[in-house]
Amino acid sequence: MRGTRTTGVARAFRIGDGDGGGSGQGSVVLRYYCYMATSTLGFLIPVWVVLLDEARGFSYTQIQLLDGAFFATLLLAELPTGYVGDRLGRRNALVLSSVGVGLAAAVFGLVESFPAFFAVYVLWGVAQTFRTGNDSAWLYDTLAGYGEVGTFTRVRGRGLAVLLGTNAATAVAGGYLYGLDPRYPFLATGLVNLAGVPVLLSLPESPVADGDRFTLGDARRALSGLLAPGLRWFVAYAALFYSLGWAADVFIQPIGLAAGLDAVDLGYLYALLIGASAVASTYADAVARRVGVGRLLRLSPLLLGAALLALPLLPVAAVGVFLLQRVVLNATAPVAETYLNDRVASLGRATVVSGFSMALSAVSIPVKLASGPLADATSPTLTVAAFGGALLVGCALLVVVVRPMADADSPTPAD
Repeated sequence: MRGTRTTGVARAFRIGDGDGGGSGQGSVVLRYYCYMATSTLGFLIPVWVVLLDEARGFSYTQIQLLDGAFFATLLLAELPTGYVGDRLGRRNALVLSSVGVGLAAAVFGLVESFPAFFAVYVLWGVAQTFRTGNDSAWLYDTLAGYGEVGTFTRVRGRGLAVLLGTNAATAVAGGYLYGLDPRYPFLATGLVNLAGVPVLLSLPESPVADGDRFTLGDARRALSGLLAPGLRWFVAYAALFYSLGWAADVFIQPIGLAAGLDAVDLGYLYALLIGASAVASTYADAVARRVGVGRLLRLSPLLLGAALLALPLLPVAAVGVFLLQRVVLNATAPVAETYLNDRVASLGRATVVSGFSMALSAVSIPVKLASGPLADATSPTLTVAAFGGALLVGCALLVVVVRPMADADSPTPAD
C-alpha cells in the first residue's frame, strides 16, 4: 500500500507458546516465508514440457488440452475451495493444498498415458485452488490483525521472492535430476511440498470476524463485490493480462530445445528467469511507490505485449524477451493483489480472491485450447507473438475505453 511505513514487523509478529503452535522463538512472517519455500515447483519447472513432448510423445495440442483441463478445474473449484477457506480456516485449506500438490507432482513423473495425465491435472487443479485465494487472504488478514496491513505488498512480494528464489535453485537441480531419471524432478517436488504441511500447522489461523458463521449467502454477497464499479473492469483487465502473459510460458522449453539446449541447460535458463522474477517480486512495492500503482498496471501489459509480438523478428533476443516477461508479471502480481484486497472486506476475502482467480482461469481456457493447434500448425515462436499482439491490443482498448484502475492511486481499504 502507498504511503505506509512499517515499524518492526518481525518484532510485531512474535508469537508465544500456544498461539498457533509456535515455540516463542520465531515469527509468523518468517514461517510464512518458510512455507513459501516449500511450495516450490522448481525441480519440475524446466522439464515438464520436455517430459510430455519428448518422453511421452504428446503434441502441443495434447499438452494444451491438459493445460485447459487444469484451468477448467481451477474455474470449477475456485469458489468451493475459497468458501472452505472462509468457513473452515485458510490455514487448513493451505494444508490440503500442500498435500494435494505434493501427491500430484509425484504421480506426474510416474504416469504415461494421456487419460492418466488428465486425471493428475484435475487433482493438481483442485489442490491448487485451495492455495489461490486462501494464501493471499490469510496473509492480508493476519497482517491486519497485528495492525500491519500496510506491509502486505512488501511481505507478499518478499514471500513470492522466497518462492521464486527456491524455484531458481531447484530448477538447476531439476535439470540434472531429469538427466539421471525423468521421474526424479517430480518426486522431489512432491516431497518438498509435503514438507510444507508441518510448517503450515505451526502458523496461527488468520483472524476473521464471524468466520464460523460464514454462509453460502455471505459468500454470494461477498462475491458480488467483484462486479462493483471499482472492480469489475479491473478483474477483466487483469484476467486478460495474466492469462495471455503466462500463456507464453509453455513454449519456452520447445523454443529452447529448438535452439539446441538440453535438460541441464534448461535448468540453468530457468534459474536465470526465476532469479529475475525473485528480484522483481522483492522490489514490487518500491516500484509501485515510485511509478504509481495505476501507471504500473496500465503500462506493464503494453510493454510485455510489444516484446512478445517482436519475438519472431529478433529470435536471438528470446532470453531477453522471456526475462522481461517474468519481471513484468512478477513485479505487478503483488501490486494487483493489494489493489484487490484493499477493496474487499475481511469476511469472505478468500472467496472473493478465489473468484478473481476463477476469472483468470476462465480467460486462460480458450487461450490454451486455441494456442495448441496454432503452435502445431505454425511454430511456438509465432504463437508467442500472437499472445503479444492480443495482449497489446486488448489491454490498450480496455485502458482507453473503460479506464480500469482509475482510482488506483487513492485506495479505499475495506477494513
